[in-house]
Amino acid sequence: MHRRGWLSAECCEYCSSFLRHCCLAEGIGVWWLLAALGHLLPVVTALFVYAFALLVGGLSFLPGGLGSREAAMIGLLSLYGLPEAAAIMATLICRLGTLWFAVVLGGCFSGETKNDGTGIMSLRAWGRLPVMPAAEEIWWNDRTAALPPLSSLISAAGGMLAYGNGRSYGDVCLNSGGALLHTRGLDRLMAFDAVTGVMTCEAGVLLSEILDVFVPRGWFLPVTPSTRFVTVGGAIANDVHGRNHHGAGTFGCHVRRFELLRSDGSRHICSPQENAELFSATIGGMGLTGLITWVELALRPISSAYVEVENTRFSGLDEFFALNAEVEAKHEYVVAWVDCLAPSLRGIFMAGDHAPEGGFVMRGQTRLGIPFTPPFSLVNRLSLRAFNAAYYNRPLALHQIVHYAPYFYPLDAVQNWNRIYGPHGFFQYQFVLPMAAREAVGEVFNAIAADGRGSFLAVLKTFGERTSPGLMSFPMHGLTLALDFPNNGALTLALFRRLDAIVEAAGGRLYAAKDARMSGVFYRRSYPRFEEFMHHVDPAFLSDFARRVLS
Repeated sequence: MHRRGWLSAECCEYCSSFLRHCCLAEGIGVWWLLAALGHLLPVVTALFVYAFALLVGGLSFLPGGLGSREAAMIGLLSLYGLPEAAAIMATLICRLGTLWFAVVLGGCFSGETKNDGTGIMSLRAWGRLPVMPAAEEIWWNDRTAALPPLSSLISAAGGMLAYGNGRSYGDVCLNSGGALLHTRGLDRLMAFDAVTGVMTCEAGVLLSEILDVFVPRGWFLPVTPSTRFVTVGGAIANDVHGRNHHGAGTFGCHVRRFELLRSDGSRHICSPQENAELFSATIGGMGLTGLITWVELALRPISSAYVEVENTRFSGLDEFFALNAEVEAKHEYVVAWVDCLAPSLRGIFMAGDHAPEGGFVMRGQTRLGIPFTPPFSLVNRLSLRAFNAAYYNRPLALHQIVHYAPYFYPLDAVQNWNRIYGPHGFFQYQFVLPMAAREAVGEVFNAIAADGRGSFLAVLKTFGERTSPGLMSFPMHGLTLALDFPNNGALTLALFRRLDAIVEAAGGRLYAAKDARMSGVFYRRSYPRFEEFMHHVDPAFLSDFARRVLS
């Protein structure tokens, strides 16, 4: 399943470096252009405008971010004091002269890297927070082999942990001082039943690889998170959810069975009927019950590769709840982006259904990227208000038919988007509140607005009543909110403590796959089946998350 391009590795590396420098030059080009038009802004400001316009374009459903990227640039430049005419002129010149140049280059070279979302394996979690390295790394590609022996006494004492594609935001995928078993080599598709849609694959297969093979055949993932660059094993370990939880539940609801390899060498076929307790403990078990080798997953049929989308702006929580009930009754996929820093809460509902027509053409997304890590976070009080205003006020089609990729995976179009948070990385804070305490989300928004360190990625949706088979699965019937925050050290952690108090008082809980700092006390209190789960933890499987919250 690993594809080899027409360029050599050395040439790919050179081209990738060239592209990064071209993107940096484009940001500087924006600065030069503005200066030529008589509007001198700081270089850093010009780079920020370029980077955030690029990100807004990636979040849109339009090819090349057409319309959205222009609106973002015009809005941001206007907020920085440029007259509207000058902002429009600068934006048009940039789009015609520089931005499309990067699109062409990206189209030429982006497909030559591995289909893993980055092209390079990174041992940091997606939040890019500082971590200690693993003592030992082992690449493993034979599902029939025994677990490899740990060569170091240090790594043996630190245990082992499966590492897929590193898309967990926090430390659930890391094992400082221990061993990491790289499982991307377990990338084989093993079997498929074209009548039932049941597929069998190894645990290191990416969701993107499943989509590439099966969408043209009329099948889709039953549940998908907001990135397709996660492994099947990781999707089970974190029991990921998507925009259709109100109808389909979690990823684990559609897993038929899997093989679990334990540290004592035993192999267990796990399903709701066979080794049912291990099955439930492993789904949402954060990789601590053993190593998943292969998985049997039920796909769902689709009639095309396209999605019909309805977009609706809303204002206030009351309007959100009223509109959400109406939208969920009509549509399979529902999610809302919210502006958490606006004087009055506002947002955009994006409801979707698989389109009955359109064919199964697989369109490759042009994947531009953030070319460098800035010396500080580009996400701050000023930039957030500018971004949120630009995104909320961008041209919005009430009805669209779009390819599935930009609808389900908008940020996948922007390679290394996590770099915008600078060298210290970022936290994602996602919680769920029971439906009876849903009004407490207003307290959360008030706390964030008062702090001023909001999130441009603020996603609000509801979970349905379908129960996951996983003992430690995150969703419950209620309301969930996911937010990204730059890592500003003690200030950020102080805000999280205030949010924790609100969530815990309301009977809510945090998502382990996104967490990097919650206390063990909070975690154990909020997951009622914690003690039952601990009976099934493999003593040789450890993670930084486990050391922090399970002991």
